[in-house]
Amino acid sequence: MPDVPAIPEPLRGRHIVHVGIAYVGGAPGTGERLVAPLRVIGTIGDTFGEPACAEAGSIYNDPVMPGAFEAGTAKLGEPDATIVRAILDLAGEL
Repeated sequence: MPDVPAIPEPLRGRHIVHVGIAYVGGAPGTGERLVAPLRVIGTIGDTFGEPACAEAGSIYNDPVMPGAFEAGTAKLGEPDATIVRAILDLAGEL
């Protein structure tokens, strides 16, 4: 994120990885168990929850003003130590 006043202080001047997750189905608590390895990394913000269907679009938390960014999407299976290590290696020093 650029080091500019328009960016919230916790994000300013840092490399950020935004992981959006949607989990449908399964026993109660399964989604929480599946994201637990990502939470070990540490977070600036954690909004994981069970939104109503009409609120599903809020997972992206897109800014209201346009800005330059680069984004990509990948579908992952159940997170394991290898995936967490790959994310950390790509993110660089936190």
